[in-house]
Amino acid sequence: MGKRILVIDDEATVLDALKMILEEMGHTVDTTQDPFDGERKALEQEYDLIITDLRMEGKTGDEIVRSVKSQRKNARILVITAYSTEPMAQAALKAGALALVRKPFEISKILAHLE
Repeated sequence: MGKRILVIDDEATVLDALKMILEEMGHTVDTTQDPFDGERKALEQEYDLIITDLRMEGKTGDEIVRSVKSQRKNARILVITAYSTEPMAQAALKAGALALVRKPFEISKILAHLE
C-alpha cells in the first residue's frame, strides 16, 4: 500500500520530479513551495514521511523540523539540501530529522526512508 508524503521545497522542479516519481510508485504526494503552508499541512494532516528543503525564503527546514516535532513527536521528516555541512543542517538533525539527503539526490536515498 502506498504511503502519504508531503514535500516542501521552493524549487518547482524538485517538487514536480518527486511528485511524479513517488506517485508512479503508488504513493500519495502533497507538495508546496510555501514553507508556511508546508508547516501548516504537516501539523494538520497525517503523513508517513515529510520531505523538506533546508533553505527556503521566510522559514528554514530546521525551523519546520523543530515546529513539527514539538507537536508531532512521531513525525518522520527528511531534509534535502545542497548545504549539508552548514549549521542549519546540523540543527535539523538535532531537532529530530531522520536524515539529510544531499542535492542533487538519487531517488533511492529518499525511498530508503519509506520502508
